[in-house]
Parts: sequence; structure tokens; C-alpha cells
Amino acid sequence: VLTACEARARFAETSVAVREDRSIRVIRGIALALPVTLLLALLLSEADPTFAASRDFIAKALQDLPILPRGIFFAVLSTCFAGAFGIALHATPRKSRAPGSEPMPRQVFSGTETLIVLASVATLFALFLTLQVSYLFGNPGARAGSGISYADAVHRGFVELNAASTVCGVLLFALHRYALSDQRNQWVKILQWIVTAEAQILLLSAFYRVNLYEDAYGYTRLRLYVQIYAAVASIALVLLLIELRAYPRLDRFLRRVIVLVALVLAGLVWGNADAWIARANLTRYARTGRMDVPYLTRGLGPDAVPELVRALPHLPRIVAAVIEDCLRDRKQYRDLRNNNDRWFEWNLRRTALRASLADIEASRPADGAPPSADATSCRQVF
Repeated sequence: VLTACEARARFAETSVAVREDRSIRVIRGIALALPVTLLLALLLSEADPTFAASRDFIAKALQDLPILPRGIFFAVLSTCFAGAFGIALHATPRKSRAPGSEPMPRQVFSGTETLIVLASVATLFALFLTLQVSYLFGNPGARAGSGISYADAVHRGFVELNAASTVCGVLLFALHRYALSDQRNQWVKILQWIVTAEAQILLLSAFYRVNLYEDAYGYTRLRLYVQIYAAVASIALVLLLIELRAYPRLDRFLRRVIVLVALVLAGLVWGNADAWIARANLTRYARTGRMDVPYLTRGLGPDAVPELVRALPHLPRIVAAVIEDCLRDRKQYRDLRNNNDRWFEWNLRRTALRASLADIEASRPADGAPPSADATSCRQVF
């Protein structure tokens, strides 16, 4: 009981020393860097076989060892030793905290800890990027014998790359906001730029992977949205660097990011994302001869119809017939053919849709039969 009480008092002293003594900052920095580095390494292990093999090896080693009972045993033993040594050193006067010496609550990290955490993240990213030089910006899905398909090249670690970049942004903000400034501030700024540049490379890699996938399989809403997310995250990192030039404020940074997101959403609405996807797929068809008609006519919304109808005269007859038949048979479009809107319900895109549907109806054969048997299927992929 005596050793347990004394150990508790000594541990309380240690916590005070960790907050006050500069010699302990290295230990605190390592303690902060370990979980952050481990989290990022686990995220990146989904995108690299070398990291994945190391992760599996460590997991297997932990499963083979009785780590829980041994951990409990050594924790109890350490408590007993700390209490026993504390009793032996009772004659040593304990340091009293000077009034006003306690740091402000928001100043949690020192420059040393910040340097260690940022250096650990920068080293981890540098190692990952070195292993991925030919993979990040290459095209392994197009190389015969690579063992990697286009789907694998895109899906392997895409979410993890974006998540790692987001974690970097949160980490940079937290370390700068809650850190004490000292003479190492210049090195902290250099490491901030290095980590941000590495995170930008990860986002650029994720964007490029989706671009390769679009070239191979076509453009969809989801593929466009994930590319837009990568672009927004990249600009947000630049805004974060601007915020880190002085004392960062979360509300100000969030306002800037919200304005950025609002501008991007407005651009998607004003630029008509569905029409752009349809136009990109039609351009790809002219270049490759491949097109996903079911997605263009069923997966996209009404805003893509005018773009499809304008392209019909330039398409082969069989392809144009399939698109026309699928658009005619879609119930959602049939319900919009009649203009029953009141004057204050007028909509520019809906008017363009009705005009396009009218053009399709005008081109229907006199007998109402489809031009060919193949055109009756809306599941045909060219």
C-alpha cells in the first residue's frame, strides 16, 4: 500500500515535469510521434505491398506473444519500483511550482515535440513515396504482366491516400496552434512545408489514378466527385499553410474552406456536371470506340439529355438508335414532356430537356418501330 501511494505521488510529479522541464520534451515528442506515425503507416499499408508485409509481420508477432499478461506484470512491477525508490528518496526536497510558471492551457507542445512529430511524418512519407515512385504516377494497369488491373491500380489505397493527407492537415493545425514557440521555429516551418508538399503529392497521385481509370472505363459522377475532393483537399492544404503563418484560428480556417466548398458546388451546378460527364464520354467514344450507353441514359440525370441529343447526328446509326430508344422509354423523361409548369416555376435546364425530348419524338419512325432489333436493349455497352 505504501509503495502504491508513493508511486502515485511520483507519477504525479513526473506529469508535472513532463509539462515543465524542457529535458523531457524529447520523450514527449517521441510519445506523440509514435501513434501518429503508426496511424499513417497503417493507412499507407493499404497502398503499398512492402508496408502491408511489415504490418502483417508485426501483427503476427503480437498475436504469437502473450503481450497482455506480460504487460500487466511489468506495469505492476514498475509501480512497485517507483514507489520503493520514492520512499528511499523521501529526504530529497520536491520542487515547488513557481506561481505563474504553468503554461497556458492551449500551449501543450514544445518546439522539440513538434519537430519530432513532423520529422517522423516527413520521413514516413518520404519512405512511402520512394517505394512508390514508379507506381504512384505510372500506369501499372496498362502494362502486360504487371499483375495489377486498372481497378487495382485505382482502388488500391485511394481512400487511404486521401485520409492520410487529411490527417496531415489536422496534425499541422493542432501542432501549430497548441505549440510553444522557441528558437526552433524556423525548422518547424521548413518541416511544415515538407509535410504539406508530400501530402500534395499523395493527393496528386490519387487524382492521377482516377484519371487513368476514367480513360480506361469512362467518366461517372463518383469518379468526378472523388477527383474534385482531391482538388479541394489540395487547395485546403494551401489555405492551411497561409493560416499557419501566424497564430491559427479554427473558425477563420473553416470559413475559408466552407467558401471554397461553396464555390466548387456552385461550379458543379452552373457548369452542369452531368452534361460534362456525357460530353467527356462522347469524346472518349470518338477516340476509343467504347461507350457505356446504360450509364449515360440511366445513370445520369435529365441535365445530360440535351448533350446526348445534340451528339446523336454525329454518332453511328446503331449507337444513336440505342440512345434514342432508351431516352424515350425512361418514365422520368416521359413525365416531363408536357409543360405544366406555372410561370414562376420556369427552369432553363428543364426547358432544354423538353426541347431535346421533342426532337427525339420527331425523329421516331412513322410506324413507331425501332430502327433495329439491337436498339431495343438499354443494356448494350459499346
